[in-house]
Amino acid sequence: MPFSIVVASTGIVSFFGLFYISQSAEGGQQDRDEALRFAIAGAVVIEYLVLVGIVAFFKEGAEQLPVITQTLISNFTAIVGVVIAFYFGSSAYVQGKRSESKPGTRGEGEDNKPL
Repeated sequence: MPFSIVVASTGIVSFFGLFYISQSAEGGQQDRDEALRFAIAGAVVIEYLVLVGIVAFFKEGAEQLPVITQTLISNFTAIVGVVIAFYFGSSAYVQGKRSESKPGTRGEGEDNKPL
């Protein structure tokens, strides 16, 4: 029971903490979306580190981990990989769209002359 409470509360507290920290004072919709992506990615990574730390350092003896724990760690590792890839991919997409809409940058339909 304490294990469940620690893991669940770590995820919840880290998500809301990162979301609060990453919001800007102006707070437009695009800033909120970016803060939400950051909070989700950060909370998943923090949750993963807590989970691996608990499993790695608080097991009894030198025996192998139970099958359910091995499955949990391997599946959560895959989830963290997908979340991180999504975070960096979406951040790159948003940054590309911002630079495309700014005046003085190269947009679609223009030739490849340097600016």
